[in-house]
Amino acid sequence: MRGKLAVLMGVVVIAIAGCGDDDDGDTAAQEAAGQPVATLDVVETDFEIDPKNATVDEEGLIEINLANEGETVHYLTIETPGEEIPQTSEELDPGNDTVFDVELDSGEYVWYCPVGNHRQMGMEGTLTVGGG
Repeated sequence: MRGKLAVLMGVVVIAIAGCGDDDDGDTAAQEAAGQPVATLDVVETDFEIDPKNATVDEEGLIEINLANEGETVHYLTIETPGEEIPQTSEELDPGNDTVFDVELDSGEYVWYCPVGNHRQMGMEGTLTVGGG
């Protein structure tokens, strides 16, 4: 009985392995389309952004792991030339973190915390993408 069960299980495994989608081979390209070209870890405190200046080698989707280690609310805003509204993360209460995805072309961008006078107190830097 065990021998027949083993053969049956083998047939099931082979049948399942043979099943797949009838994709034209675009699966890898489709999956890669939403993947970040870089991931940055950014920490906001009272009143600094670390790193103050960062560089990403390629343009595209950039994933920013943003943490607020300060004692007040912070955001991260990236000014994008030609757009009226800069790209801004969600509000971060003290001790919280978030993932902030931003699509950027090659260039140099100013990033800062827009809360009150935090920017003027030193929470400002640059993000250089693709060599600037």
